[in-house]
Amino acid sequence: MPSKRKSISFVYFTCDPHFEILKRSLISLSRTRAIASGRVYIYQDPDNVLKKSQKDYLVSNYQGIEIRMAPYHISGYGKRTINSEIRCLLEVAGECADEDIVAKVDSDVIFISNKFINFIQDHEAAIYGEPVKHFLPFEFMQGGAYFIKASYARQL
Repeated sequence: MPSKRKSISFVYFTCDPHFEILKRSLISLSRTRAIASGRVYIYQDPDNVLKKSQKDYLVSNYQGIEIRMAPYHISGYGKRTINSEIRCLLEVAGECADEDIVAKVDSDVIFISNKFINFIQDHEAAIYGEPVKHFLPFEFMQGGAYFIKASYARQL
């Protein structure tokens, strides 16, 4: 008997100037129907919060979306940005079942189809993303989107 398809919680990191790009990403995500199986969390940069009209648009157009404040600046680089994203991912992972997936997504990611999302929901790896190997022996993941099993994300 096939296992239950895993839920995916999409965690966006965004700020006011990225709102129009975020809207396009959410439209593309909704076309994949992936959000029907999970939730969407929008973490806004505390130094550049979304306007009330932007928040109202998100809440009225996407059922179950949650808008939260990141603890530190998230639209940049550096240790505080990374720590802020990790804290947000841990928060969401704490609200998920162990086998569910937490997807870190930047505002400028466009979803073309649900093929990859279906693959992730049906397989057992702890993490999926774009590997970077040109700094061997140090390997890491980077990019605008990666997918982590909730139980693994809690170990960050």
